[in-house]
Amino acid sequence: MRSDDSLKAELERVLLSYHRREYLSSDPISIPHRYPGKLDREMVSFLSAMMAFGNVKSMLPALEVALEWLGTAPVSRLLACDQGELRRGTQGFQYRWVREGDLFNVFLSLREAYRAHGSLEALFLKGWRAEHPNTLGGVASLLEGLRLCAPLG
Repeated sequence: MRSDDSLKAELERVLLSYHRREYLSSDPISIPHRYPGKLDREMVSFLSAMMAFGNVKSMLPALEVALEWLGTAPVSRLLACDQGELRRGTQGFQYRWVREGDLFNVFLSLREAYRAHGSLEALFLKGWRAEHPNTLGGVASLLEGLRLCAPLG
């Protein structure tokens, strides 16, 4: 088992090797980089992470499809749309086991989270403590907040 220091050193080595613009286009994080707004990058980063399973070459086009209807300001568009528009925006979506109904519910939960809390970061910070050795409290808080914002049924 590695010590925390050796793991940190290894992760920093990998970061230095791959944290370059030429690697960005093949990484799911390339999509959030397109958005100038902080909340838009936050939401698109969350969706990118949520869908980051399987082959990146199939994941990136699926993420593009999921976001296309939201335009250049996805959070503003999500906040302004009604459920009918949201349903139409997610209609026909499928990426591996994520179907249109799943994406619809994720977007509903995100919309309510942004309405109630202003950002995903705010939900994370409710449970994060700087003195803790990890971010599990923040992650748990974010996930619980999203669960509470999820539609019933």
